[in-house]
Amino acid sequence: MLFGMCQLLFVVLITYIALFSSNSKGNPWPLMCSVLLIIGIRLIYLGIMYYIPCLKGKTALELDKDKLQLYIKGKLLFQIPRDVAYWGDIEDIDYNYASRIGSIISFKMKDGSVFGFLTTRISGNDKHIYNTIMQYFEKYR
Repeated sequence: MLFGMCQLLFVVLITYIALFSSNSKGNPWPLMCSVLLIIGIRLIYLGIMYYIPCLKGKTALELDKDKLQLYIKGKLLFQIPRDVAYWGDIEDIDYNYASRIGSIISFKMKDGSVFGFLTTRISGNDKHIYNTIMQYFEKYR
């Protein structure tokens, strides 16, 4: 959470240095304000979707004998977020590690659809989260 905020502040700093240290004629404030607006909107989105629930200690992922329930409401670019996946509807579970964004656990459903989630928003070791999901899947499907 803090790393993401630091990245956004770093972008603001680089933009500020680039705009105000250049010898260009013209007013750099409109461009700087638009960058600040975009970053502000991103911080509000991250706060509402991830940081506030995290700070309140809300559950991100819940497993029981019937289903996997995901309370993270953000979405990846390639999928439509799904809140509940029943073990009987899941055909296969895959674990992928992407160096820049963390690990993705994806689910192939029996109807052919695919969805997944990033483990960076869930507390714990990525591989341990995947192994726990696989144990539930094997036991209750």
